[in-house]
Amino acid sequence: MLKRWFLDDDGMVRPPAAYGTIALAVLLLGLFAYRAWTKGEHPTTGTWICMDCAKLADVTPKIGGDLPAKCPHCDKVSLVPAYACSKCKTPQVLNEYRGLKPPTKCTKCGAEVWYGR
Repeated sequence: MLKRWFLDDDGMVRPPAAYGTIALAVLLLGLFAYRAWTKGEHPTTGTWICMDCAKLADVTPKIGGDLPAKCPHCDKVSLVPAYACSKCKTPQVLNEYRGLKPPTKCTKCGAEVWYGR
């Protein structure tokens, strides 16, 4: 029965069957490659700091979530991402979250802390 779908009366492969099989194979390989390349693009847990109670929390950000977020310790809406100082690794709240102009200076060593650096 399957031979009638793929072969004509002369025993030659029908063009639509051949092209359809190739297109399906390319589609499946493309889907596999896409899933392999986007495997690690989900939000990861990071350190956030509360600007009211100054406690750290490990938070996984939600897509479309509000900033600042609700603190799990004091239940106030004052939880923002903490960025580690590049020199001493002390967590810092960027001046942008405080309504101040950048750059942010580290409270421990005085180095500049920038988003993404």
